Amino acid sequence: MSSPEIMEKIVAAEKEGQQIVEAAEREASELKRNVSGKVASIRREILDQAAEQRGIALAEAEKVAAQEAERIASEAKKQIELLSQIPKDKQKKAVERVVELLLA
Repeated sequence: MSSPEIMEKIVAAEKEGQQIVEAAEREASELKRNVSGKVASIRREILDQAAEQRGIALAEAEKVAAQEAERIASEAKKQIELLSQIPKDKQKKAVERVVELLLA
């Protein structure tokens, strides 16, 4: 091979090498964009799931709170009914005792 042929092959190899580097840079850039998009997508999905779970937890807490309020109201009603069966003087003493306990 002569010097000009060798030089042509070197120039051709350098061009091919440059094209390979440019293609790799483009691919790396595209992968970087895709990864950023994928991370953002996963983040949105996690936030959506967290919001959904929060809503479910709030609904369950409201249900439990309503049941507890109903239980307390029922218990208070029973106690009032029991008080109505006690003679008036004992009712007065019982109410005074409850007030004392509440204020203590």
